[in-house]
Amino acid sequence: MKCNLVPASYRQDHRRWQRPACLALLLIMTACVGAGLFFQYQIQGEKAYYTDCLYPVQQQIQQRNDNLRHGQALVDRAGKGQHDRPLLTPSLMVALAASKPDGLVVETVSSRVGRVVVQGRAASPDTPQQWQRTLQQQGLGQAAVAKMQPDRGEGIPFSLEVSRHEGVAKQD
Repeated sequence: MKCNLVPASYRQDHRRWQRPACLALLLIMTACVGAGLFFQYQIQGEKAYYTDCLYPVQQQIQQRNDNLRHGQALVDRAGKGQHDRPLLTPSLMVALAASKPDGLVVETVSSRVGRVVVQGRAASPDTPQQWQRTLQQQGLGQAAVAKMQPDRGEGIPFSLEVSRHEGVAKQD
């Protein structure tokens, strides 16, 4: 025995909507698949355009940027080398020897970055200052004399620093 409590009119309405709902669902699924295929085709086209046209241009730009970076590094290195190279050059040694007044004995000449230190002994306390003024007049940069306390040896010890920086010389 079969007992169906659903009215017959309802059963007929249910079947009436079942077929259009299936067709609508099928139409929506077809549209989604079509849109997916369309977007996949668009992506493939853009990828082909990138690999054929844009990638070579990008490689040229990267190569030029690398060349610019390499050139800038060479310029920076060359500029840094000019500032860090020692000041003690043959022309400076000749200038020091030519301008050295009588009564000075040079014991050591040492070079540091950007300056040369000349140490020695002077017969009179004014002789190192005279040499300092002469060097500044020659345009060799800044010269500074540091007087040292006389010891048991002969003459007055002094230290003269010659640097590239221009300015007024300081006396200690």
